Amino acid sequence: MDDPALTRLLTLAGTLLDTSRPLTFEEIRERMPEHYRQAKFETARRQFERDKDSLVDIGIEIRMVRSGTETGVEGYTAVRAQELEGLDLSPDELAALHVAATRVTLDGVDEDLVTKGVQKLGGALGAGGETVARLPMPPALGPLFSAVLHRAVATFTYNGVVRELEPHRIGFERGHWYVAGHDRTRGGGRNFRVDRIEGDVRTGPDHGFEAPERPGEIRSEAWAIGDEESVDVTLRLDREVAGAFLHEYPELVGSAPDADGRREVTVSVNHRAGLFKVVLQYLERVEVVAPDEVREQFVAHVQSLAAGE
Repeated sequence: MDDPALTRLLTLAGTLLDTSRPLTFEEIRERMPEHYRQAKFETARRQFERDKDSLVDIGIEIRMVRSGTETGVEGYTAVRAQELEGLDLSPDELAALHVAATRVTLDGVDEDLVTKGVQKLGGALGAGGETVARLPMPPALGPLFSAVLHRAVATFTYNGVVRELEPHRIGFERGHWYVAGHDRTRGGGRNFRVDRIEGDVRTGPDHGFEAPERPGEIRSEAWAIGDEESVDVTLRLDREVAGAFLHEYPELVGSAPDADGRREVTVSVNHRAGLFKVVLQYLERVEVVAPDEVREQFVAHVQSLAAGE
């Protein structure tokens, strides 16, 4: 990874995440001499403040803690991805996540400096152990991470379609890297699995778009957790459930209501059975409209359920 700014940010993320107590800026300089130690103190401090803001912008919350002494020494730590709150994981899943986060490394990333920072973008760390596996880092991940940091529009091919994305956040969910943001091509919020991006990622100039104050979460919905070829599916929402559905899935953009108050949304689906499960929760108030192939599969699925198959 030859981007000095990107390496410095990942190193800072790893440093703040891999500590059991808040670190003062002086301690951070000691742990990152190649990035902050050589500069004059005030220059290094200003660079640290800019880097800290950059990490906050992409969803890594940095917390300042002031000691209770009279001197009020400031220390910094990173908040761990909601500390796994609200994930509703079983003990086995928590154990598996712990092993994956602490004992699996990514090729192409400096293990000593930034591996934990990269992994922590989507998981929690604990006591480590001997590495048991190495995972390849998708080639698109570095350019996308840089695009998020620099607010640069990213252009890439996904399932044969050229996408133009305002990337807001990078995350790791259920074994895969995702990038989330505003898809200019489709005109709405989208998540993309990074390893499914085809070819190179091209990035525009820095500050190419205005990012939201708080980037949206990476969400792995039931219809996105799969390896099927992606297909855009149109759903029609009854007026009685349209508001609740769009509140539940805020990354989806609904059409204007028709004369009967119904609205339509387009969902990028990689797991059709998962989509059908969600639709069935709303009974007849959510309808699969297009494409015809998926609609026919949904009808057949409902008929098999009714027949007790």
